[in-house]
Amino acid sequence: MKVLKKIIKAVLTVVLVIVIIVAALVVFLSVTEWKPKDMESAVLYGDTEKEVPADGEIHMLTWNIGYSALGKDEDFFMDGGKKVRPDSEEVVHVYLEGIKDTLETLDTDIVFFQELDYDSRRSFYTDQREELFECMDRLYGGAGGSFSLNYSCRFVPYPFPVIGKVNSGLMTVSRFGVGEAVRYQLPISFKWPVRMANLKRGLLVSRAKVEGTDKELVFVNMHLEAYAPAEAKIAQSEMLRNILTDEYEKGNYVIAGGDWNMTFPDIDSGLYPVVDADYFVAEVLDVDFCPEGWLLVHDESVPTSRLLNMPYDPENPQTQYYVIDGYIISPNIVPISCETLDMQFENSDHNPVYFTFSLQK
Repeated sequence: MKVLKKIIKAVLTVVLVIVIIVAALVVFLSVTEWKPKDMESAVLYGDTEKEVPADGEIHMLTWNIGYSALGKDEDFFMDGGKKVRPDSEEVVHVYLEGIKDTLETLDTDIVFFQELDYDSRRSFYTDQREELFECMDRLYGGAGGSFSLNYSCRFVPYPFPVIGKVNSGLMTVSRFGVGEAVRYQLPISFKWPVRMANLKRGLLVSRAKVEGTDKELVFVNMHLEAYAPAEAKIAQSEMLRNILTDEYEKGNYVIAGGDWNMTFPDIDSGLYPVVDADYFVAEVLDVDFCPEGWLLVHDESVPTSRLLNMPYDPENPQTQYYVIDGYIISPNIVPISCETLDMQFENSDHNPVYFTFSLQK
């Protein structure tokens, strides 16, 4: 009987300790939870005052860089892989330098980055905002830019080893002066308590003056929901559409781009078939999403993203591809060309998408 009492006491002590730890964690996450406003100013970078040319071609790029931690040798636990982060800080720097090297080869005027980290355990606390802005500022001979958070948590307590501290978001860098940039909070897909340690996605809306006019080029950087119910994705896309059409009705030129986490309605579903429906399946963007006169712009000849269920292996039939990165443009923007650059997922799980356009007079 004494032995039994000791066992019961030990079990109860362990249970009590676990309860206290969980309660303390919930309190900590509640107190430190990031609670963004519906609309707030984004962080501005640079001081160039160059305006957008009314004539000629404009070149832009959108690239989800996977916080410089999801290159060809990586997998990820939420996609069916095992890793939470790369094996070392050196790996992150190798991927980041590879991303910079690619940017050096391209003629761009505007770049949208998604999943860009700073002060985050999963990317070994590298400040990718500073490094990539400095790179583009040098290439442009003076750049304007903006940054806004999509994810900020003092301690993400899952899986094991834990993700830990995360600060991550969107950055837009432009050859043109960014006069104003605003973050719009998208509908939050998750309820308490999951919400406390999850993403709270927003739209980064930046604007630059167009030469010789009273109009602006409004460019919207976005990374929409991936692991969320369909109704949450619909709510986010509807908010995006409302913001875009409102800016166009003001007389501005409007372009949005980034990682939709949805594929486009005019892409042949057999082009990149679903290998295993137990993993992430990219839903199709509603065919009625695009307002009259607007265009969805993408290139399906090369996949824009891969599943991170394993390191990249183009010979493996379990390698899953997607086309989920692209643009939407207002009727007063003239598309010239769009190309997904086949980087073989060397430095990110996404390929960059390069788009050339002009402004309609």
